[in-house]
Amino acid sequence: MRTQNALSRSQESAEAHEMRLSIDRERHAKSRASETFTQRETRLNPQRNGTDVVRSCESVEGRQARLESDRERHAESRASETYTQRETRLSSQRSRTDAARSCESVEARQIRLESDRERHADSRASETYTQREARLCLQRSRASFSRSIEDDEERLIRDRSQHALSRSLETDEQREERRAAARQRYHELLGDASTHLSQERDRIQEIRGTWSDEQRAAQVEQDRLRRNVNQLSTSDEESTVYDIEEQPWLNKEGSGFMYNVAINYAAYGNIGALEEVCAHCQARKWKGEPNGMCCASGKLGGNARAQEFSDVLLSLGDGTLPEERGGHLSAPLLW
Repeated sequence: MRTQNALSRSQESAEAHEMRLSIDRERHAKSRASETFTQRETRLNPQRNGTDVVRSCESVEGRQARLESDRERHAESRASETYTQRETRLSSQRSRTDAARSCESVEARQIRLESDRERHADSRASETYTQREARLCLQRSRASFSRSIEDDEERLIRDRSQHALSRSLETDEQREERRAAARQRYHELLGDASTHLSQERDRIQEIRGTWSDEQRAAQVEQDRLRRNVNQLSTSDEESTVYDIEEQPWLNKEGSGFMYNVAINYAAYGNIGALEEVCAHCQARKWKGEPNGMCCASGKLGGNARAQEFSDVLLSLGDGTLPEERGGHLSAPLLW
């Protein structure tokens, strides 16, 4: 039978070969879709036993050749699969893995984990830098995708469960090794932080060594202003939420007794021009200045007295005032 099949397949064309494989796949898929868990295990057990027997007899070179062939075959198959096919394959793998691990004993789990550690260690010891970066990039992508579809609480619960299960199965020696590794990582982090601070100090000193006298003086002045601002007891409205150059002058009452270096008072020094004119004495006033400040609304002599007072002021500038007392000029009182 095998001889006839081998002879028949050696004579078939490429199209016939692909057609036969396609028919076999459909038949196998239909058969496996309707089988129960017991039927599936019954079918897989002889395959596993046969595979174990064959692999126990293969040499190291044969195993490496088989693994390399499997990798190439899997790479070709996965390169052509669609996103839906990939998700279906991964979902099926997860289901099979969960079903298999739910039935394994504690000893079997420990053996599996130990075997996985050794296999991962051997694989990572021989990988190149490019392979390592590709593996880590793939792990980050999978982790990001997995965490994007779960909320923080679910992830934390899953992590706690995994850690609790892992620590409940570890021996005293493994617990001590884990704690020793954690202590070593902690001291390494402290050393890294100290090294980082030392490097930052050296870098800042190197930068400041290249400053000119003007740059150094400007930095000292800025530091002084920052310290003064931090030490000021400002009101709630003039809180330190503003920058040094942007803190506004909000509370003007009593500001003369509470000078704040963080406020640019010069920006508020423009009170406008003398645009208002008094209707009684023609005096110019600032906008917002109350009525009556110049002539009490015309009660202090009117335009004639205002003109006389204006002439007196002009005479002070050219020295033509007729009245002099002891070398001092004196203007007549208007009120």
